[in-house]
Amino acid sequence: MDPLTHVFLPLLVAYVLRPDLFPDYRYLLLGGFGVIPDLDKLIGIPGLLHSLVTLVPLCVVLIAADYWYRGDSTYGLLASAFLLSHLLLDIIEGVPVTLLYPFVTTGVGLAYPMEVVFGTGPLGFTFQNPPIALEFSETRTGYAESDAVEANTFGFIDEYGVTSTITFVVVYLAECRR
Repeated sequence: MDPLTHVFLPLLVAYVLRPDLFPDYRYLLLGGFGVIPDLDKLIGIPGLLHSLVTLVPLCVVLIAADYWYRGDSTYGLLASAFLLSHLLLDIIEGVPVTLLYPFVTTGVGLAYPMEVVFGTGPLGFTFQNPPIALEFSETRTGYAESDAVEANTFGFIDEYGVTSTITFVVVYLAECRR
């Protein structure tokens, strides 16, 4: 999933459910925590920051630091939710997420194998395969999978990110006008 989706989709959900957590626009910057797990690709170890082994201690530090600094852990919890939402969105997208990396290198993701077959069945169509399935596969590690490849490529902006961004902006501006 692209960075815009990882920022604006969780931010949209949080803003719709709890607009009181965003007393001014600066608190919207917490949405940036949603892209932190993708930094593991930058350092060449995909899976490192997509792992609960790494993210749970980071979340504990965020919550504890927020409590120590402000005496309340609300924003540490919100930042942690944005961090962990990244994993959920990747799993939904079907990207193999290595939840226990480096101890387990097999990733889990969802697949959507259902197909509509026209011209069969009593209504003129039938469905084949289940609508959703768990898939397990090895994740890529390092910058390249072979000596012939010098770098891996990852999408930066896609239609879901643009849609998430536009939807958030519309909801935010509509709420600001109230």
